[in-house]
Amino acid sequence: MFATLTNEYLSVSVKETGAELTSIRSILHDVEYLWQASVDVWPRHAPVLFPIVGKLKNNQYTHNGSIYSLSQHGFARDKIFYLKDHSNAYLKYVLEYDEETLKVYPFFFRLEICYHLIGCCVHVEYNIVNLDTEQDMFFSIGGHPAFRWPLFDNDDEHSYYLEFNKTTSLKTQCISQGMRNGEIRPIELVNNILPLNKKLFENDALVLSDLGCDSVAFKCHHHKHGVIVNFKGFPYLGIWSKPGPFLCIEPWHGIADHQQHNGELKNKEGIQLLKPHQTFTCRYTLEFH
Repeated sequence: MFATLTNEYLSVSVKETGAELTSIRSILHDVEYLWQASVDVWPRHAPVLFPIVGKLKNNQYTHNGSIYSLSQHGFARDKIFYLKDHSNAYLKYVLEYDEETLKVYPFFFRLEICYHLIGCCVHVEYNIVNLDTEQDMFFSIGGHPAFRWPLFDNDDEHSYYLEFNKTTSLKTQCISQGMRNGEIRPIELVNNILPLNKKLFENDALVLSDLGCDSVAFKCHHHKHGVIVNFKGFPYLGIWSKPGPFLCIEPWHGIADHQQHNGELKNKEGIQLLKPHQTFTCRYTLEFH
């Protein structure tokens, strides 16, 4: 089941499974910006990552002396969300803990995913509520929107680039078998621009932290169409692709395990702590041209 947002600029579709964006189309220019998914390549559009971001060591973690198993990026992307609010410009989806989630994640949570369409922008908001009366809650959350790369079939993928709004140098935490291996690799920029090519992702995603910037633009040298991702307040940014015509730009509050991590959830890098009855809120914005 799908819900839509529309205005004079954009038409946006979201499905109840994962409260996942499935289409962002320019009405003015008839451009589809989101990757349209393929079972043979990558079957998702823009999954929400919760209650972890990335991969756990041995796909397990320990909390209060018990061992739990969670697959990469957690379970929210595959759960059915309840559509609580819906207008032409606003959607709110809600997911709460149940018997199945408690088996792998022993916390009483509510996750709200909100989409607000304003002009040429889609504002994405995550609200995480600790419903417990006594226990602290540990979690991570992140976005994973995939944009068509190239946007047009006759474009050359090598004509695309990323432009960071402030950063003059980048460093990526290198990934081996889905986990950080401790190696830090510099990434060369020229005038804050990173030319895009598939070789950048031969060893998995670019995992960026300590960026010193809060916005990145996905652009092409041959036309004006593209996307600006504003991720102010997010400590990590993932950039990923694989064989297939898409590029993911991913604001994260959380990160994959280090290979030497001891497994304790509370000690995981990037983990968020939420006291009983408290709410954590974060937002990012997608601006389309």
